[in-house]
Amino acid sequence: MLCFGDLTFKMTEQVFTRLLVFFATLGNLAGSRLRADVVEVRPRIVHHPSDVVVKVGSPATLSCRADGTPEPSIEWLRNGQPLEMDKLDSQSRPIVLSEGSLFFLSVVPGRRSQSHEGVYACMARNSAGKATSRNASLYIAALREDFRVQPCDVEVAVGEVAVLNCSPPVGHPEPNATWRKDGVPINNTNPHYTELNGKLIIAPAQKNDSGVYICVASNTVGVRESRAARLSVLAKPVLVLKPQDVSVGTGESAQFYCEAKGDPMPAVEWSRVQGPLPNGRYLVNPDQSLQIHYVTPQDSGRYTCTAVNDVGVVTASAQLVVEAVASTRQRDLHRELSDLRIALENVTVLTPNSNMSQVQWKLQSFPTQPQYLDGFEVLCRSLLPASSDWAAKRVPLPNFQTLVGPLKRGYKYDFKVRPYGSSLYGRESNTRHLRVPETGKEKF
Repeated sequence: MLCFGDLTFKMTEQVFTRLLVFFATLGNLAGSRLRADVVEVRPRIVHHPSDVVVKVGSPATLSCRADGTPEPSIEWLRNGQPLEMDKLDSQSRPIVLSEGSLFFLSVVPGRRSQSHEGVYACMARNSAGKATSRNASLYIAALREDFRVQPCDVEVAVGEVAVLNCSPPVGHPEPNATWRKDGVPINNTNPHYTELNGKLIIAPAQKNDSGVYICVASNTVGVRESRAARLSVLAKPVLVLKPQDVSVGTGESAQFYCEAKGDPMPAVEWSRVQGPLPNGRYLVNPDQSLQIHYVTPQDSGRYTCTAVNDVGVVTASAQLVVEAVASTRQRDLHRELSDLRIALENVTVLTPNSNMSQVQWKLQSFPTQPQYLDGFEVLCRSLLPASSDWAAKRVPLPNFQTLVGPLKRGYKYDFKVRPYGSSLYGRESNTRHLRVPETGKEKF
């Protein structure tokens, strides 16, 4: 008997059996539908590993996380090959964490098979498929000792561009290059300085940029310092006094003035545009002025002052005009002075306790007094200490001796004599030396 609410049915065994089969079929259909609702999903990488740079002996983690249905397992590849943990040394073997990341307790270098350096990727796998992450590199930080390019000493002129070269040592990560001047870091925000690929560019260079520079390379491993390089900012020559045009008469003396400054102090040289300087008749004085004696019309022309130092050259020129002799007397005077020969005979200390010297000379070429000679000029200069400045004393005729002083004791002096008439000078005599002793009397 089968009851449905208030209804009661009588059924045969055959009917009951058919009902059981019917309900069993319904149960199987429901179970199939339930199983069809569980869908498998292929793995998907939701957190990719990133490049890592780490010091030797430090820990490191390559992150990886994936989802999927069923939950995927995580494997790791190194350089495209499965990471075989059992082949690694137990001390250096990495660990796969529960979420899938790869953890290194202590990163080590070494042989290729044992080194932790390499290109890694994680692979997520389940019954529905697999997924592989992007590649990530694990680098061991390094910094070599030797700079690829060391800075060298540099010399530039004021206003020019100074470039100090530097290429840091090989390293990973790539080392950063900075500079120090005289031990103090350079302010790279100052537009006066530009750091480009390790180079230091200073523009325009000024005198206060001179100093000692060091290139400093650094990364996570440490710091390396280059050799010291000296930057010298020099000043080009500048003429503070330029030669001016000069007009003189034949037989007279001409003088051009020239003065230069710079760093280092420039050397001054004189030249003539039309040919060499008059042989034996010119003198460059300590103040760099040029004197030309007994000028002739052939000496007319342009004379050039050239100042030179390590960073530059500057020149200036002036014209010499030699005018013809104005009178027979001047012509004769010039000839007479040119023919005169003077012998400086004696230079002595006047007395043992005196600092005055007595100078004596005579004319060799004329037995009697010349017609146009006005007198003599005695020239004297100190040699100890060295000096190029000649002091002059005029002695009128008929005197052939004079006193010169006071002189300094213990100093040595040069003496010479030359004739003069009007504004012209004749040939100089021989030179004699005198040393003024502390006491006593000496004769040379």
